[in-house]
Parts: sequence; C-alpha cells; structure tokens
Amino acid sequence: MKIEKAVRAWAEERGYRVAAGDVAELEEVRATLRKRRDGGEIDADFFRLGIRGK
Repeated sequence: MKIEKAVRAWAEERGYRVAAGDVAELEEVRATLRKRRDGGEIDADFFRLGIRGK
C-alpha cells in the first residue's frame, strides 16, 4: 500500500481529511498568505502565532 493511500485510510477512519500535493505548491500558498497578511486581511499575531495562539 502506498503511503498516501495508508494516510488517507488512517484519516478516514478517524473522520479527518488530508490533502497531498507537490511541495512547490506550499511556496505558492505561503506567498499568498504573506500577501494577505501584509494587506491586513490576516492579523499579524494570528499569522505569527498560528492557529494555537501560542
């Protein structure tokens, strides 16, 4: 069983969802989030601290 299939099965059993893609796509997402942060759409503290707020 390929690792992606195993991870998807593990997540599905627990009611989670997963996404898989090329690492290069993360750079695009990161750039978009930074642009939104710099434009004031995302609070700087939220961006810096992350979803946990720590």
